[in-house]
This record gives sequence, C-alpha cells and structure tokens, in this order.
Amino acid sequence: MKLCISFLFLIANCFISVTAHADNFSAPSGSPSITHSLELQNYVKTIANYQPETTALKKRLLKTIAYYKKIHILKTINKNHYTVDCIPFAEQPALIDNPVLTQNMLSAIKKATKDNLNALKKMGENFDFNSASQCPIGGVAILRPSKVMLTSRQANKKQAPAVGKPPHGGYSYQLGEDDSGNLISILTEANQAYFKGPQNQTVRSNNFSDHSLDQFWFTNNTYQQAIPTYSTEFGIIASAYFTDPASTSIFVFASVDNYGNNSCYNVECPNFVQFPNTPVLGSPTNTSLDYIFQVTHTTLSQYLNSPAYYLTLVTHNSSGPNAANSVSVLLGYYADSIYPSINDLPKYFSAGTEVYADSPHDGTEMYGNYMTPYVGYTGSLKIQPSSENNNFFPYYITNGPSPYGLIWHLGQAQTAG
Repeated sequence: MKLCISFLFLIANCFISVTAHADNFSAPSGSPSITHSLELQNYVKTIANYQPETTALKKRLLKTIAYYKKIHILKTINKNHYTVDCIPFAEQPALIDNPVLTQNMLSAIKKATKDNLNALKKMGENFDFNSASQCPIGGVAILRPSKVMLTSRQANKKQAPAVGKPPHGGYSYQLGEDDSGNLISILTEANQAYFKGPQNQTVRSNNFSDHSLDQFWFTNNTYQQAIPTYSTEFGIIASAYFTDPASTSIFVFASVDNYGNNSCYNVECPNFVQFPNTPVLGSPTNTSLDYIFQVTHTTLSQYLNSPAYYLTLVTHNSSGPNAANSVSVLLGYYADSIYPSINDLPKYFSAGTEVYADSPHDGTEMYGNYMTPYVGYTGSLKIQPSSENNNFFPYYITNGPSPYGLIWHLGQAQTAG
C-alpha cells in the first residue's frame, strides 16, 4: 500500500483553515490572562502545592507555572474530565520563547489555515473536543496538564525507569521481526502505520501508571547496538495520563535525550510545533475509526527553513453511512534541531503495539489491527512478542479483503469460526 497522501498533496491539502477577519495567531499585547482570571489563578495555586515524584518533575512543574503566568488564553473550556485552553499559535510551548521563528512562519500558517477550514472541522468531529469549532481560529488547543502528568514519573516515561520500578512493572511489545530474529527497521524518509478500528486498547479507569498504545517509531536505533535512542513517535493511546478517568486519545512523543527528562508526550515539553486548530492532543477520540499515522522527514521551507518530521493524521470511516470517507490533517512537526546532532536523527521506521503495566494482567489490554505492516518492506516478517515482566498478550495473523491485505491482530486471540 502506498502512502495515503503524496508529498505534493501533503503540502497543498493537509493544513487547516481560518477566517480572514480574525488574527489569533500572534501573541497579543497587554496583560497575561492570569492577571484577571480568578479561575486560572486558582489553577496555578493548586498545582503549586503538588508534590512531584522526582527533581526533574519539580523543575518541570515550575516551568508549567511560569508558562501559565505569561500566556494570553483566548478561551477556556471545562469538560467533565479535563480542561482545554485555546491559546494563540505563537504562544504554544514550543514557540512562546522563539518569536523570530514564529514570525517567519505566520504568513504561510495563516494562508494554509484559511485554505482548509472544512477539513479541520470534519476532523474535529471525531474528537470529544473540536478545536476548529470550539477554539477561535488561529488558536492551538492544549489540555491543562493533569495532576498525574505533573507528578508521576511513570506517566512521563515511555521506557521503564532505571530506579524505583515497581516490582512487577514492565513494558510489553508486539513488533515486526525478520527471519534472523531482528526487529524490522526500514531506512526511509516517509512511512505510515495503519491501525484499523475498533481501537480497543484499554486500561482500568483508575490506573494512573499503565498505558496501552498503537504507534509508529522513527528512531536512530535498529536495536542491534547499544546506543542512545532518539525518536519521533505518533499513535493512539489508552491511559489516565491526560484525563481522569482513563480515555483513548492520539498522542505525539519525541525522545530527544534517550527517553530522559526532556522527552515528553504531546506539548508537555517545548519540542512539538502544533498547527492551529488541529485536534487537541490527549482529548478523547472516536475509537471506532481507522487511524493512519504518517511521518514525512522533509523541508517545507514556507514553515521551517530546515528539515523536520511532519506528522499527518488520517481518519478513515470504513462502516456506516459515510463509509470510505477519509480526512487528512497535518498536525505539526518536530524540527531536526531538537535532536543532539545530525548523526542522531531518527531515520528507521517501525511500528506496533506497546503496553506498560504495573503488574501482569492488571486490566490493561493490548489491542491493534495493523494493516499491511511495514510499507516498503519486502522481506519476511512475523510478530515478535516481548515483555519485561512476563506480561504477554495473544496475537494472530490473517489475510483481509482488499484494500487491507495482511492484518496483524495484536493483543487478540483468534476465535473459532
């Protein structure tokens, strides 16, 4: 299967829209929101009393407090299980301290946003929060960090902690393997992971440590050598990291320091530049859809004058009255500059499922229907299960109808009939 969007189509059509009469892209002048918002003042006072589990998280909490003291919030929406702030594009964490970069992008961002309003609104209908309809045009919707994200070491890791790991905690994976027993890693500049719905990966609602996810990885590491790992990652996750209770959402992640303190989900660290009115990362999403996660490492000079990893989300409804309808949205990018050096850039593609569980069989379930695995790979491949804590899950392989082809049923047992 070819990539669902070509490079030219990505440039022309994967952005979002804006009305010409409003400009919520730039950082406004005037006092920040905290000077007149009692609600925001109370939020900052509340999180200031949190007790993070590590020194690094204490430092991040202080940065979070400082961030909310200087931004201009366009609109705040309180949902049942989370709060969303609509902020100017220029004041998102990755740009607020980089006004020159922001200014260089603004003209192109405004035009691209204006040209694709309908696409974003349609995409937003698949999420509990539709940032195209509920945020002012030109704003970026971000979740207020939950107590879990501000205090929990495990919620901020995608790799088991080196110290203090729970006795029964550990990671489990189902990935692709070749005949030599090596994980499949494709050297490429663009690829995709296609997970057919339903998205039934789950964690217990009150389990604040575990996660279950489907995703792709672009890494510098083929895992056949002991070197630090740097990555660009994108997928769908079930967790209680972003909402209470747990929910299923899309996420982005980048390892910029070998999964250290500066490697974060979504916009918890100032690494990911998110385009205006794109889906809010961490907000519950429609779990019945197919999700295609795409990466293209390229230069789109109208946004960034150097290469970056551009992430595109495609949703596909394969049932119901709107069967076969697809929507594509370019969410944003990770710049090459966030990685230590050109020699550390992620360049090998892989995909699959991952679970972190505090203990085996504690209610966290692995699940994924992965279509035509490893686009561009022509060798032999099979599923490789692994686990740090003997928390193994079933799997099986079938040949599906066109256009799906080979299907890996990850985390699932084949039933009779």
